[in-house]
Amino acid sequence: MRKLVVVGAALCLALAGCNSATVDSEPPQETEVAPLERESDAPTSAEETTSSAAKSKSQEDRGAREISEIPSAEVPEPEAKYLGKLKDAGVNVDGVEDQLLGAGQAACDENEVTISAVAGQLVEQNRTKMSFEELSKLITDSARTGIC
Repeated sequence: MRKLVVVGAALCLALAGCNSATVDSEPPQETEVAPLERESDAPTSAEETTSSAAKSKSQEDRGAREISEIPSAEVPEPEAKYLGKLKDAGVNVDGVEDQLLGAGQAACDENEVTISAVAGQLVEQNRTKMSFEELSKLITDSARTGIC
């Protein structure tokens, strides 16, 4: 009797699962998008001519411009000193200044998780020869004396 119940339950589950596993062989239906209507470019008065010319000039589509370098932002003095301490201790801070400033702020907020994450990344990226523990302590101490 138990075998019959187990077999029946397994059969019901198998059939119930088949319903959601089917694939429709019908191709997807295409939908059309109505074309946009454009306003007439003909001005109705001299005043509108001047305002529409100024408007089109300000809304002109400009192509992308190539830049040769990323613009540098001024780093406030306390943050610059903090980064300088890390650099003087042998940490390569080039390109990861934002992460280090975030870790410094985390040190001020006593957020050990962020400090550990940044320190671990720096060690794995070979940006320092310090151990993980030494670097974590350096980040914490430098931040608390410099930017907190």
